[in-house]
Amino acid sequence: MEGPRMEGPNDMASHSRITLESKKGPSTEKPNKTEFMASSFSRKVEADFIQQDHIDVFFENIYAGFYDTALGLVQHDPELAVTRYINDETALHALARKPSAYASRSRGFLRKVFNFFIGMKFTGNSDSKPNQALELLQCVWKEIMRRQDVNVADFIRKPSDLLFNAAKLGDFELLVVLLRPYPDLVGELDENLRPYPGLVGELDENLRSIFHVAVLHRRVKILKLIHEIGIDEELLAIVDKEKNSILHIAAKYWPSDDNMYGAELEMQRELLFFKEVEMMMPPSLREMKNAEDVTPRELFSIEHKRLLQRQQQHMRRAAKSFLSCVIFFALVTLGALFVIPGNINKTIPLHVKETLLQLYTASDATAFFSSCLCILMSLWIIVSSYEEIDFLLSLPLKYMVGIGALYTTLISMLVTSSTISYLALYGTSISWVPWFSLLPVPLIVTAFASTIYPELRNMFCATCNGWYLS
Repeated sequence: MEGPRMEGPNDMASHSRITLESKKGPSTEKPNKTEFMASSFSRKVEADFIQQDHIDVFFENIYAGFYDTALGLVQHDPELAVTRYINDETALHALARKPSAYASRSRGFLRKVFNFFIGMKFTGNSDSKPNQALELLQCVWKEIMRRQDVNVADFIRKPSDLLFNAAKLGDFELLVVLLRPYPDLVGELDENLRPYPGLVGELDENLRSIFHVAVLHRRVKILKLIHEIGIDEELLAIVDKEKNSILHIAAKYWPSDDNMYGAELEMQRELLFFKEVEMMMPPSLREMKNAEDVTPRELFSIEHKRLLQRQQQHMRRAAKSFLSCVIFFALVTLGALFVIPGNINKTIPLHVKETLLQLYTASDATAFFSSCLCILMSLWIIVSSYEEIDFLLSLPLKYMVGIGALYTTLISMLVTSSTISYLALYGTSISWVPWFSLLPVPLIVTAFASTIYPELRNMFCATCNGWYLS
């Protein structure tokens, strides 16, 4: 009987090899799977970090004003256009907070001079440098509109409503980019007079559309843009919580925050704006009454009663000041018209004498007639009835003529006095002295150009517009 067989060295080695081989399979398979999962997770984390860095760089460039870099990033990665950053802010909202970056500018010295003296601005930008902020704004908005997975109305409403903020602040360029290429976003009303999804048809907590807000804040350019795009009559008929129509809102007094409007122009500005809105409204809505049973025209008179009184006092005070000065000027120049200058130097050549005498007569006559014209305008202003409609054409026109006549009188009197002094001192060692009396002329012209002329220019443009509207 054979006893148990003892394993020899060869058998033990074989057993060890089998054991090792049996363990080798599972041990090598496990590390390969783990390494793959770890590698995939690492790549995902790394990609997330890279994407977040990409977003950070994009928004920080917008905040810092490096719009060319931000434009390149969004063109390379269009997803950035719809990405929300800190406080759910989007690139569109970030750009909307910096309207001065993409506001239109007129370039060139000659254009600025022309704009200053004529009072009209070019709208073209043929000589303007490329506005990179505006390009970025357009690129972002096009990408938003291209995507089918974005609800545009919800997108621009959070974290703040872009349209209403733009209407309040007068951000004309932003609304041009948002609305003009996509008139379908204006929106319509359903059978219950509630807006379908749209942009202009959106209402705020006071049941006002951006059309109402633009009217309330006197944003004329935005008002014309929305009207240009096209608004249904039902949208114009929307009333707010107080049953005020758009024309009622235009009738409310809103203090001007524009420095171009002086005290003399404020009432005229209010009248012009009310008439412009009135022309946009259908005739059937112009006499609509609000919750207080007041028409827009009646509300305008109520809201502007104090302004009318202030304007009346200001115009009368200015007219009386003009009158006290120009009466004295008229008396002086009238006496000089009928007095032949004496003490004329006999050595003065005949042709020089005749030329200077003609200049003396012409300048004195100009001073006299312009002072008479200023007196006439001042009297008309003082005795005016000061009705609301008078501030649209009649009073501004008389005020402009009166100020122009006053400055003409001053300059003509200086020329007259210099001419007669030169005639008396011609040929003497101090014959150059009379010309010093002409030194105030450039000062008067400069003062007129820097203070009075801009006001007259604005008044002239507004009066011409009022003439058209009336």
